Parts: sequence; structure tokens; C-alpha cells
Amino acid sequence: MSFETAAGRSSRSRLHRRADKAFGLVRAGEWRPVLNALRKWLYSDSCSYGLCRDLTVPIDVPEPAISVTIRPIKRYDLPAFTEIDPGRHDRLSARHRAASARLLASDIETCYVAVTEEGTPCYMQYLILPSENDKVQAFFEGIFPRLAEDQALLEGAFTLEEYRGRGIMPFVMEDLAEKARNEGARRLITFVFSGNVPALKGCQRSGFVPYMLVNQRCRLFKRRITFTPLPEGTRYPFKDGGGPTAPSTANGAFRRYVTGTLKRGRAGLSHPLPTRTRRPDSNRGPLHH
Repeated sequence: MSFETAAGRSSRSRLHRRADKAFGLVRAGEWRPVLNALRKWLYSDSCSYGLCRDLTVPIDVPEPAISVTIRPIKRYDLPAFTEIDPGRHDRLSARHRAASARLLASDIETCYVAVTEEGTPCYMQYLILPSENDKVQAFFEGIFPRLAEDQALLEGAFTLEEYRGRGIMPFVMEDLAEKARNEGARRLITFVFSGNVPALKGCQRSGFVPYMLVNQRCRLFKRRITFTPLPEGTRYPFKDGGGPTAPSTANGAFRRYVTGTLKRGRAGLSHPLPTRTRRPDSNRGPLHH
């Protein structure tokens, strides 16, 4: 007598989805994403920051440079974030759009969009509550810790290219923080790839502080994910990364802490950012932003 667990069925389903996607890309002549994915699963290391904001502490966020309205995303908004024009979008933008398309096709439904006065979409982001834990774990395959009852997660942030640098991200994140607070959350968390300094700075302006390192280690198609808490007061790993709540003396301790955390898998850090030993993960969603 044999049986298959739910975890086993889920694993097989993921393998089937990956195989279907790979075969589709090969048939379309798109070899590079397949080769990148193979390289990632054969041998890669990556690091992301878990960032947390205390929703009981108010912050002031300046108005963006353009007026925007925030609402749940509609079907007619999707092309703005998913369609790829080879003449307009470079490889990085194409990866972001492909990642957005995968996330928007999932059964996680709590995505919001910022639109201009003319009704043009310019920014998208998910606000995810603990009730969505199972969906998040299934779609993201365990790269995030499960949400506690007093937490909410921001994920999938994507500012369209022509609207970057206008202060839209912090403004939208503040609106979503208020929505999370109204749902009973006391802590808002998000995760950002360690090399994505613009996104880290946007989160800093929105009142987030580093609280966790997430390390992914892939060897011969096996992945290990570790979640390592950071000391309270840890600074952001860039110049002027202290923010209003982080002590100015924390950065050196942080560098030593990160180096000690990663030294078993790497030779050491030459600068504060714990960067990958391989190219950024093309399968991650845009917040890794």
C-alpha cells in the first residue's frame, strides 16, 4: 500500500510547473532564462534583508512628486506591469515584468496599484495578511517565514520605469501600512535583495529597519534557506543607512555580524553589502524590487 503526502504532491506540482515553463521557453527560443535557472539550482548563494516596521510608531512620509490614488488592482491594469517590449525594456526590466506576471497569476489576491490623475498605473504592491500564509508558502516555496498573527507582509513592489525617483514607493507603503493597522497588524515586514539599494532606501524612508537575514544556498538542485535574526538597532548597509531609529555605532558591529554569519559559505565581505556569489535570482519577485 502506498500513499503520497500533501507536501509530496505540492513538490511534484512545483516540478511540473517548472518543467512546463522551461519547455515553453525552449520552444520559444529563450534559452538564457533556462540556463540561468539551471545555474542557480546547481550552485548559487543569495542574501536578502528582512525589514520590519513597528506600526504603533507613527512616521511622516512626504507627498510624492505626482498625485496618485491607491486602489485594488484591476484586470485592465495588468498589461502595464507584465507586458515586455524588447525595444523599451532591458533585461532587468523584462525579468521584473516576468516575475510580476507570475505573482499576479497566483491565487494571492491582495494586490494594490497606484494610478496617476489620468488613471495610468505607475506602481503595484501586495499587502498580505496571516490568513494567506498557506498560499504564500506554496507560491514562494518557503523563502519567507510564516506570518505571526500580528504581522503583515509587503511583497511584489514594482515602480514602472518612467515613474521612478518621484517618491511613490514610500507614499504607497504608508497607505498599505494604515490598511494593515486597520486589520489588526502591529508589525509590517518585507524582504529585499541585499544588492537592491534603491528599494532598501525606499523602505528606510518608510520607517523599516533591518531585523533578519535570509540566506539561500543552492547546491546540485537542493536548496537550504536560513533565517538569522539581526541585533536590534542594526543599520542599513549603505552610507547614511542609520535612519532615525538606528544608533550610529551599529554599522561596524553589523559588518562583523554578517561576516561571521556568512563566512562558512563565502570567503568574507569586502564591503558592507552581503552580495551574491552568482547573478541575482531571476525567479524572484520584484521586491527583491
